[in-house]
Amino acid sequence: MCGEMLSAASDLGASRIVGRYVPTRKNMMVADLYERLGFDQVGKAATDGSTTWALDLGGGASIRNDFVEVERA
Repeated sequence: MCGEMLSAASDLGASRIVGRYVPTRKNMMVADLYERLGFDQVGKAATDGSTTWALDLGGGASIRNDFVEVERA
């Protein structure tokens, strides 16, 4: 999914993707997802501990995909 998101964002002319992680009990299983995908942490909220992550698309960013095959019509 993230690889497709990067491709679509790049096609639309985006220069980077920004995401936010909010620590909750349900989100704990993906606490390190942005980091594993190559995003850089660019902020942290003091109030709720949420973090902001960014991935610059200019350097040919890609996300490894061993599990999903995309078929285009």
